Amino acid sequence: ESVGSQRHMGAIVDQVPTAPDEKVSLFKRRFAARTDLFPRFWENASKGTKGYYPVCEAVYESGVRLKPSELYSRFGSAKFSRLGYKVIEDHLSGKHAIGSYAIRKDDTCIFLAADFDGEGWKACAAAYAESAELFGFQVLLEISRSGNGAHAWLFFAEPISASLARSLGSLILGEASGRL
Repeated sequence: ESVGSQRHMGAIVDQVPTAPDEKVSLFKRRFAARTDLFPRFWENASKGTKGYYPVCEAVYESGVRLKPSELYSRFGSAKFSRLGYKVIEDHLSGKHAIGSYAIRKDDTCIFLAADFDGEGWKACAAAYAESAELFGFQVLLEISRSGNGAHAWLFFAEPISASLARSLGSLILGEASGRL
């Protein structure tokens, strides 16, 4: 357990950090399920497209750039950029936006994230958080980048199997749907 954390209903709850190093450390502890690779947000305003793409080397074969999935199957994470201090610091300062791959190499995870978009997202996110509390979990709600949705984050005190996290998420969603 880190300094500045306390236990709450079986999970570790962090105090809000103020120093840059503390912020990077908190981000790594809560969101960096994998540090061997990470996705970065991209947007093409002229085409109206956006998304997240793994940061990796450009490797060409017969004049065609290999897709990240092909790179990973051939080279593992060796051709991918690592999620390090500077990348996280730049994300936290708004220089770019990064994502996180939730499932680790050993099929465990350190958080569960739920995404609520579309009509009724506020009520759905609130019902999810209330339902999670019934099962003894505290949820961190975050408004989406667009302002028209929310992410619900549930952090685990230690890694759990991804299948167990998915089952927990399904249980919470089932309970939440009964509240709407």
